[in-house]
Amino acid sequence: MEDQLQILVRAETSTTSIVIQAEGALTAKTVGSLLRAIARAGMLQGCSGIYLDLRRLERTDPEAWASLEEYVQAFGRQPPIRIVNSWSTDSAPTAGPAERRSAVPHAPAKKARRKTSPKPTAL
Repeated sequence: MEDQLQILVRAETSTTSIVIQAEGALTAKTVGSLLRAIARAGMLQGCSGIYLDLRRLERTDPEAWASLEEYVQAFGRQPPIRIVNSWSTDSAPTAGPAERRSAVPHAPAKKARRKTSPKPTAL
């Protein structure tokens, strides 16, 4: 399976905020591109906040999530960064205070298949 991450950066001129939408697989291989997009968005003068919309991620590796959280914490408060993901009850990103999610998102657990032994046959 190929790891791909598509990133869309949208500037909201009415609120001076930046929305970064990620879609695909967030892995150790792809997290660097997301971190570079955050860094570039943070360089924009007058940016009031950065919203990371992760609701379209299909897969998130724990190592990549830890790297993202570490980067967001090290980034500081100017501009504030808010993570919106499908595992929270947040609606679409809107202007407001920064909130960070500290829990690693988990996909629904797959049902375990029960092994069945073959039925004995009559000789």
